[in-house]
Amino acid sequence: MGTCLALIACGDDPTNDDICFVNCGGNDGVSVQVLSPGSVSKTNNVPVYMHYMPWFEAKDGINDRWGIHWTMNASFPDVIGNDGQRDIASHYYPLIGPYSTNDPLVIDYHLLLMKYAGIDGILINWYGVEGSNGDINSLLEHSETIIGRTDEVGLGFSVVMEDRFSRNVNEVIANISYVNDNYYRSDQFIHIGSNPLLMIFGPITIQDPVQWTTILGSTSASEIFLPLWGFTGKTGASNVSGEYSWVVSSGMSGLSNYYQNVNASKVIGGAAYPGFKDYYEEGGWTSSALPWSIEVGAATLKSTLDLAKTNASKIDFLQLVTWNDYGEGTMIEPTEEFGFSFLQEVQSFTGVAFGLEELEMIHELYLKRRQYEGSGESDVIKKLDQVYYYLVALKVEDARALLDSVE
Repeated sequence: MGTCLALIACGDDPTNDDICFVNCGGNDGVSVQVLSPGSVSKTNNVPVYMHYMPWFEAKDGINDRWGIHWTMNASFPDVIGNDGQRDIASHYYPLIGPYSTNDPLVIDYHLLLMKYAGIDGILINWYGVEGSNGDINSLLEHSETIIGRTDEVGLGFSVVMEDRFSRNVNEVIANISYVNDNYYRSDQFIHIGSNPLLMIFGPITIQDPVQWTTILGSTSASEIFLPLWGFTGKTGASNVSGEYSWVVSSGMSGLSNYYQNVNASKVIGGAAYPGFKDYYEEGGWTSSALPWSIEVGAATLKSTLDLAKTNASKIDFLQLVTWNDYGEGTMIEPTEEFGFSFLQEVQSFTGVAFGLEELEMIHELYLKRRQYEGSGESDVIKKLDQVYYYLVALKVEDARALLDSVE
């Protein structure tokens, strides 16, 4: 029979932050104290949001197959090379290996890293509830699993809608109505002023301003609706509040030119990215191969962040492009090739008090949670859950001490 260990403050002072374990009797196991998320202090007040791809599936017990974004048409993740890495459709390799984006431990790891980098929320690449793509249901499931954990960590969320698989206006209306009915009312949904922020990648399929007037008139909200830069004419200037930038072949010069010519009266989303090197040709998606690249590295990310800082007065928020688009090589999450360097650049931009040490601790927590998952070591698992909540609450010293106690 195990010993019940409750986590409490030491001594008689209830405000004491030191950790003590006391025998609480009665029940087996370690008691986990769920803590409210702490608010991260930043010296840079530009809101920073991370574009997030929810489409990954790994053969990991949660899913029973490798999804197409790890395989494309030419990669076989079941094959492990001499370097210990699986054969995935990317030039770069996640530090935790290929994963599923509906895995709670992976989501916790991702969101904590973002929090300690000073990121305010995520912008989920979102395909909706109606469309011709066969994975629409799993994409929605993944997206809502992610959304369901943002509140606990203390991050906001919004969606960047995709209409490329929409067969008609009614399907787009169904998708935007779902956002209106299910997401806008969330305390975590990102607003600009009092209005919810809704973005669309493109639009790609529906490019008639009259149709967009119908679509946007179908909801009860007054969205801050932003298309991709250069697409305002396809949605209608009267239907949009502004636009947002992205990574394009012209690189820094194109981004600089964009900032120089933005309409100051509109809502503008800036962009920062670590580069671009797609895997489409190698992955057998030759019809989608792009004949350009931007050198991937911390220097590229720093340059785009510096450009955003210089033009901070012209943008309403900064979108980081992206957390995990491995197919295009725009991933900011830690990789074998770049370690935590991209997130360290983001920390420098946002001006948080955290650094590499905290990022590495979050990675260590993930590895230990994965190690003990399903082990039957319930007391250890609960201790690790408590470390997670300490990190959520920004109790870094408490998290470090408790994590060190788990061998």
